[in-house]
Amino acid sequence: MQLNKDFEQFKEKIAQGETQFVFLKKDGSFRIARGSRAPEDIPEDLKPRGLRRPSDTALSFFDLDKGEWRGMVIENFGGFIE
Repeated sequence: MQLNKDFEQFKEKIAQGETQFVFLKKDGSFRIARGSRAPEDIPEDLKPRGLRRPSDTALSFFDLDKGEWRGMVIENFGGFIE
């Protein structure tokens, strides 16, 4: 397992489909997540219903294991797994 800490590359990768990545949770623990922002990976009833202005401090992603939307503070990004 190798971590790539390039956030811009991560944003491109997660927009295209399933991506595993690590981030620091609010409670101080690290979490490996499996997420996506690709429309084909998100159930129809949970797809966004409009455009939102992108945040400079956080990134939302669809958690493929929990089946729910989650958010991650960008500064807590640990890297994506290659």
